[in-house]
Order: sequence, then C-alpha cells, then structure tokens
Amino acid sequence: MDVKLNPQEKELYKITDEILFYVWDPIGVSPDPYARDEYLSYLPQVFQMLIDDKPTEEIIEYLIKIVLDNIGLKPNKKHTEEVVELLEACKEKIFNNS
Repeated sequence: MDVKLNPQEKELYKITDEILFYVWDPIGVSPDPYARDEYLSYLPQVFQMLIDDKPTEEIIEYLIKIVLDNIGLKPNKKHTEEVVELLEACKEKIFNNS
C-alpha cells in the first residue's frame, strides 16, 4: 500500500491480512508458507471497507463474490459471516484502545 497509514490503520491492515490468510482461507492454503501472498489482492479492498465502516453484509457479500467469481468455489456464508465479525471486532479493539 502506497498510502500513509497511521499506527492503528497499520495494525488493522496487518491483522486483516492475517485473518484473510489464516482464518478466511477459502481454498485451504494457509498451511503452505509459499502461498502466503494468495489473498493479497483482496486485502486493500477489505481493509478500505473496514476503514469506511461499510455495513457488515456488504463486506460479507464482497468476500462471497470473490469465492464465487474469482476462486470458483461454493462459499460458506456462515464462515464468511464469522470472519467479518472477527475483522470488525479487531477493528473495534484497535481503534478503541488508543
């Protein structure tokens, strides 16, 4: 990311990356260290949606659309909802503890 981020935004960006790779992981590549960049192309958009306080359902739908359209798999909506809840909880903790 070329944009200057404040410390809280940097922390949210990093944790969003980790959650997308280790928790969301729709294709199950997280055990492979060589696949660490697998979801990086989706990171900026998910991060920006969190920063912009987009509705939870909009973020869920974005991730579901990625799984359907970009990855070509059947999405797990419940898992996706849990991932977005985790992302939002992390954002809340990061920005309210400073």
